[in-house]
Amino acid sequence: MKAPSMQRSSRHPVLANIGLVLASLVFFFVCSEFFLRAFLGNGSLWHYPNYIEQAFAPDPEHVAQMQYDPLLGFEPKPNYKGTLVGKPISFDSHGFREHDLTGPTPSGPTILAIGDSFTEGYLVGNDETWPSNLQRLTGRPVINAGVRAYGLDQVVLRAERIVPEVKPDAIVLGFIPDDVERTELYIRDNRPKPYFVLSDKAPDGLELRNVPVPTTIPPITPLRRVLGYSYFLHYFMTRLWIFELWFGMTHHAHYDGDEVSCRLMHRFARLVQEQHIRALVVAFYEDTAWRFHRLREANRPQVAYVLDCAAKAGLATLDTWDDFTQAGMPGQADTFYNGYHFTNAGAHVAAQLIAAKLLH
Repeated sequence: MKAPSMQRSSRHPVLANIGLVLASLVFFFVCSEFFLRAFLGNGSLWHYPNYIEQAFAPDPEHVAQMQYDPLLGFEPKPNYKGTLVGKPISFDSHGFREHDLTGPTPSGPTILAIGDSFTEGYLVGNDETWPSNLQRLTGRPVINAGVRAYGLDQVVLRAERIVPEVKPDAIVLGFIPDDVERTELYIRDNRPKPYFVLSDKAPDGLELRNVPVPTTIPPITPLRRVLGYSYFLHYFMTRLWIFELWFGMTHHAHYDGDEVSCRLMHRFARLVQEQHIRALVVAFYEDTAWRFHRLREANRPQVAYVLDCAAKAGLATLDTWDDFTQAGMPGQADTFYNGYHFTNAGAHVAAQLIAAKLLH
């Protein structure tokens, strides 16, 4: 008859230990939250914003400068004129970034520049992008059709739309390693996008999905809505670069970015051949690739693979790594880069490399 009471008493130490562990974790969390808010970072003991809700808030500059597009997700607003992070930015009636409006009128065959924010020219003025530098170096008209935050899939889709209309003599496609990883996503930074999946039954081995691109995104989960008030979690999640886990703003469709990008090079080559134009595929890098060994070890083989696919498809290629290294990277990172993107000096080096390759 005493066995049940003995069983109950034997459970008490286990429950007590679990409770002690939970209490210790809560105590550690509260103390850490107080310490970080009081002594480190930008936290406050009197102000408690929800950091995840802040991240979900629309970007005013994106809203002002971009518009919805059912195929691409978004594209620049035609005839927009304003500033981007304090720098002048304007788009013409076609949504191409303007440059050198007061300089000599260029002449000769047209060059179309297409890509992501490195091509559009994020954090620099109209006349400080690599396409604007390329126009001044070559004396030829250069159209800047780059769009910030695009993946390599969106870049190629935009090229397919623009090339038949513009009919350039040459096209330069610029990309960074992150553009390859963006091809795996159907939502990036809370913005839905198109994506391709591998399919041996489809042309070029790719099947387009998520088109028309949705205009809504999944809501913040209840758990994130609660944890978002913690500066302690925000501080460490962002410093550990676990952005996707913390914010929940990016959603994967697959993890085949390298192979999708390879097949996109063949798709791009088909466009170039059909339109009878010259093409150059250029790999740029964020400055972090020079500063962090692990990132460099991941970026370089990935870029080599995509450029090799482009070369096998008959496209001319340019890897800018060695030339920027010879120019002084990483020692002169502040000269060539600002906020991961090219400064005017960095854009000038890139334009010189592209000009030499195009005019060779």
